[in-house]
Amino acid sequence: SQPRRRQRRRAWLWAGAATVAVVAAGLAGALLARRGAESPALRLRPLTARRGIVYTARFDPGGTAVYYSAAWDGGPSRIYVTRPGSGASAEIAVPGSVRLLSVSRRGELALLLDLPLASVFGASAVATLAVAPATGGPPRRLVDLVRGADWGPDGESLAVVRVVKTPGGDRRRLEYPVGRVLVESQPDSYFCISSPRVSPRGDRIAFVDCEPTTGAVEIRTVDLEGHQQRHYRGPPYGPQSESVWGLSWSPAGEEIWFALKQEGRLADLVAVDLRGRLRRLGTLGGGLLDVSSSGEALASVHSRRGCIVVHRSDEAAERELGCGEYPLGLAGSHNFTLSLDGRFILRGETLG
Repeated sequence: SQPRRRQRRRAWLWAGAATVAVVAAGLAGALLARRGAESPALRLRPLTARRGIVYTARFDPGGTAVYYSAAWDGGPSRIYVTRPGSGASAEIAVPGSVRLLSVSRRGELALLLDLPLASVFGASAVATLAVAPATGGPPRRLVDLVRGADWGPDGESLAVVRVVKTPGGDRRRLEYPVGRVLVESQPDSYFCISSPRVSPRGDRIAFVDCEPTTGAVEIRTVDLEGHQQRHYRGPPYGPQSESVWGLSWSPAGEEIWFALKQEGRLADLVAVDLRGRLRRLGTLGGGLLDVSSSGEALASVHSRRGCIVVHRSDEAAERELGCGEYPLGLAGSHNFTLSLDGRFILRGETLG
């Protein structure tokens, strides 16, 4: 009958999952020597390439191994270690859903435990700070309601950003060491004070901040006496506003490197010195995760993989018509089209 034929001709599109890679970019020699270059090419070496999300990654003190936290194939966030060039990763046995924050000189991992399922990006995750051996094992809980942490160069002190409940609303505090408050946000300034990084000399902490009235992103440092200095300020919130996807100190501690993202564009790798002089190192395409003592940077480069798949009710399996990848952050529009004979539905992706 005609209704039965229409039933057999149903079709739909199935979209592919996201793919993620952690890459290392060699930035020491050429980039530091070419301060006048506006957008040098970055040499990218993939370390992982699985479907999922890479949240954080840090070099070990010697820069020979990379520890990272990732949620692969829809699973919970776990901790892994890999060595550049090995092509393989090993899972670090830490129970629960965990996220890496920092690796100490003493071979300890600073972690977030008991992550809420809704936490996707590092800046939005607030959980319990704990410490575990880099070889794995039961973690030791330290502080609750933490959103970021970094080991100092002594391998013992931790800089933390924690959420504090007050009658006027939640505040964010930057402490170094834990318990000594250096910076405190206005109430309910959710995106202010994040990504703390202790300088190689241990005398300053760099962090991402925001200007409460305009929403402009800022890069600031604070010394051990609580004196702040602003090194970069972006445009006010609006069509040209920016976001920072991670930051780290340069090997000598003379600059702060950070990934700067504008709407509709791939992220740039940018450096600013302590006097506020800015230079662009190149197009990174993702978030900055760490910088080693030799000047290599870790970055997370995200992409989406979209597939058009047709499934007819008179066929046993779906048939893939084609797939493609595009960088995350370039928005697209989806359009559905029915073929003239009613047999297929196709969805297109317009990249911008």
